[in-house]
Amino acid sequence: EALEHLIQTITVPKHSWIVWLWLYLSRFTFLVWNFTPMLILAPFAYWNIFGIRSYWLNLMHDSFANGGSTFIKLGQWISMRSDIFPIEICDHLSELRMRAPSHSFEETCEVIKDAFGRDVDEIFDRFYIEPTASGSIAQVHKAQICINDDESCNYFEDDMYKGNRTLWDW
Repeated sequence: EALEHLIQTITVPKHSWIVWLWLYLSRFTFLVWNFTPMLILAPFAYWNIFGIRSYWLNLMHDSFANGGSTFIKLGQWISMRSDIFPIEICDHLSELRMRAPSHSFEETCEVIKDAFGRDVDEIFDRFYIEPTASGSIAQVHKAQICINDDESCNYFEDDMYKGNRTLWDW
């Protein structure tokens, strides 16, 4: 029953076919633009012609990181499959597991407001600005939820967002 309710609440934006066509074509164009240099230079990197292998490995990492969450997840999977892929590739793509790209604090505040309908300072006494971890589709922040003023303790370092401060006070 809960799954049925969840499926019913998921709605696809109602755009005309022209808007959908534009969205798909723009994403396709971006992916072609993002991955083409890596694919063109792959044969040169394989035989290390012109000493291009290290440049190509960095380009491959950047292409997967810029490709979005699906390609970050694919890069993370490739990095763990040294039985299929060369060790050099696995080592470079392992950066996607350890240091995945993170989004800004402002975007985090917007996501929290959209999810809970309240601002960060209304929900949390303290909210650590820098993410503790970042993955392909989520990131983790340390925070202390508002209970009451008597039970509030300072669990984190001084570099955090406190409810009585604004973002401009930093």
